[in-house]
Amino acid sequence: MKWLLGMICILVWPLVAGAQNERAPDVPELQVDVVTAGEPGGAIFVQQQVLLRITLVSRFPFRKLRIDVPEIADTERHVASRPRTSEFSTYGGSGWRHQRVIALFPSRSGVLEIPSVRAEGAVERADGTNVDFIDASEARVLEVRPAHRYLNGFWWVAADRIELTDDWSKDVASLKIGDTVRRTVTMLAEGVTADRLPELVQRDTPGARIVAVAGARRTRFTPGGATAEVTRSWDITVGTESAVNIPPVSVTWWNTSESRPAASGIPAARIEPLAVDADRLRAELMAEAAARRDQGAFYLALLVVILVLPVTVLVGAFLLAALPSMPDLRLRWRLRTGSGIEKTRALVTWARSTVAPDALTLGEIAADAPSAVSTALRKVEAATFGQEAEQAPDSAVFPRWSRQVRLQRLRDHVSSIIQMVTGSIRLS
Repeated sequence: MKWLLGMICILVWPLVAGAQNERAPDVPELQVDVVTAGEPGGAIFVQQQVLLRITLVSRFPFRKLRIDVPEIADTERHVASRPRTSEFSTYGGSGWRHQRVIALFPSRSGVLEIPSVRAEGAVERADGTNVDFIDASEARVLEVRPAHRYLNGFWWVAADRIELTDDWSKDVASLKIGDTVRRTVTMLAEGVTADRLPELVQRDTPGARIVAVAGARRTRFTPGGATAEVTRSWDITVGTESAVNIPPVSVTWWNTSESRPAASGIPAARIEPLAVDADRLRAELMAEAAARRDQGAFYLALLVVILVLPVTVLVGAFLLAALPSMPDLRLRWRLRTGSGIEKTRALVTWARSTVAPDALTLGEIAADAPSAVSTALRKVEAATFGQEAEQAPDSAVFPRWSRQVRLQRLRDHVSSIIQMVTGSIRLS
């Protein structure tokens, strides 16, 4: 055991010592690493991810900095890690490090030329003076191979790793005939963007109805490169009492880490439907029918209320307008029992509350009154001021006039409501 620990320390110590003794030069030094999966310096395949790790190390803090990365032909380019400057400290000294990562995806085979990357700027020394600097990396050339002939006929995908997982919305062991379960498959891929990945396909199978319902794609970038995620869902409805075998879902791809074809997928699933509980099914159907019946009765009652309520209110309003009002009853009592002056006051009070809101005298009431009402008013006025013997007026003419006025007001109000409703319907 001790010799094993010793060997591990011997192998790991140079790496740790190298990191701890990272040198921070007085003049910033630019380093551009081309990182690909597989063997360093080996050939890459079309659409395979190539990372440009750009690092600039300086003993002094940067005051100005500009890094020019030329356009690279026949590549798809993404920012894998945004520019970031940080301070570090090791046994070898302290300093400042600027890093950024660019992800490239060759779109065609042949020769991929990575031009020189140029950095320029200024650093501030300990004495406060600024020193300009310029540095550039060497140009690189990579061989890009076409899609491997073994995968001819397959959707070409070059990735570092692809893994598929699935999830079921309910336990398949509890399914019965007619039940529906949702299967969601997630494909996680490293070293490739989501738009390069193939569609996930769930093949049909006897005894089940399979319908695709949802799907999504997204790509995120980290300093380690691209990570893509594709999800796809299917609703699977069981249609037989026999066992149903749901086919597997798989993809074939080129493994860039091991330089070989690979396949990833999820295995087939077996559904053995439970026997149908006839009593329970009958009860559920009856409950559903009762719910529909209750719902229909509710809507019918609501329709009746909507149609009958306005008619009822309208009939009630007309009946209320046709019956003698309280002012009419009080006037009838005063005309029967009061003296001449009391009858005059009662008529003015009645008129102001019913037919003539602005009237102050019997003459003003008679101005707009029917002939029968005017005759009765003249009798009351003559008897009050002694022009002739007191005569009992026809008290029934006043409630009739009041009823006619109330009915006419109600008709006008209903007519205005009808015009408003029909006008709004016509505009809409």
